[in-house]
Amino acid sequence: MTLKNIVPKEATDKSLLTYVKYLNLKERFNNTYTINDSIDPEQLINDTEFNIPNKRILRPVFDELLRHIRNSGVFLDDEDKSCSYISYILSKDVKSKVGEYKTETFDVFKKFVNKYSKQSNHKTKEVDACNGSLIDSTEDTQDFFQVFKDSKKGIFQTIELI
Repeated sequence: MTLKNIVPKEATDKSLLTYVKYLNLKERFNNTYTINDSIDPEQLINDTEFNIPNKRILRPVFDELLRHIRNSGVFLDDEDKSCSYISYILSKDVKSKVGEYKTETFDVFKKFVNKYSKQSNHKTKEVDACNGSLIDSTEDTQDFFQVFKDSKKGIFQTIELI
């Protein structure tokens, strides 16, 4: 199996992460940060159209997505890599809650991120919070995620990952 065969078609070289970069982003996204986007999180989440099955089960995933995209300082360094990290954790969280990550679910996440970007007071490209940059990891990724799990164990340290 080659990396070419397991990376989603939508991914590009600039969106790929090394495992070291993944760990760095995980730490940075989990640091305390100041929220300065003037968004009411309850209203944003409640106003988002959830036309997907399992919407109640997925509510915590939207909370987590919002927590990440509100951490605008992480995006200043490298938006593409930050969005790749968020794409990976979204897929992982959805699969752990409902067993699969469908395109319809990904599309709702994109709408949610776009809505956040329009409503927030962050108007610069650097803090556009993945508006249009999430990677659709709903298809052809089963082997990819196994490689990622194996890389966590140190087996594939040199393979670049989303």
